Amino acid sequence: CKKLKYSSSGNEEITLQPLWRYCHNNPEHRVTYIHNKGSFRRSTGNKHSRERATRGAISLECLKMPLSDGHPCNLCGTKFSFLPHMNYVANIWTAECSYVNQLEPPNTYTKKREDLLRRLFEKRPCLNHVADSGMDDVSSQWNLSDPLFLRNVGLGRYALERWVTNHPDMVPCDVWNG
Repeated sequence: CKKLKYSSSGNEEITLQPLWRYCHNNPEHRVTYIHNKGSFRRSTGNKHSRERATRGAISLECLKMPLSDGHPCNLCGTKFSFLPHMNYVANIWTAECSYVNQLEPPNTYTKKREDLLRRLFEKRPCLNHVADSGMDDVSSQWNLSDPLFLRNVGLGRYALERWVTNHPDMVPCDVWNG
């Protein structure tokens, strides 16, 4: 482990960008992304989620990818979910640098994601319902000032929570047994 720097107010970009750069310099390596999820809103639930996610990402199964049964994978964590969006619990995971190298740089990803989704929403008004995804608390209109909209379509501070799972060559594995 190497401490890169301390920041009293952080975000995913200031930690993911050095990780992405490291992988470009070390394509044969593997990286583990761990952060203090929920530290600005201390709660037992956040603490439990962070601890469980960290245990999975640093488990022998993840650190020695691919997992058993001959299933190759390039991304591993405690639990991979498809809905409401592809993600790992608490956005804590281990990845092959060869996979990370295929991803958009984190410092440009958020803007490119917003541009892509804006174009889709403008050109395909029928997609406006996608923001709902069956969730009653979400506006179905393009609204960058609505925190629920941002969360559910993965924009703003939520965009980089989807970064690592946003490539067609992703082969996710998890160690969830519950």
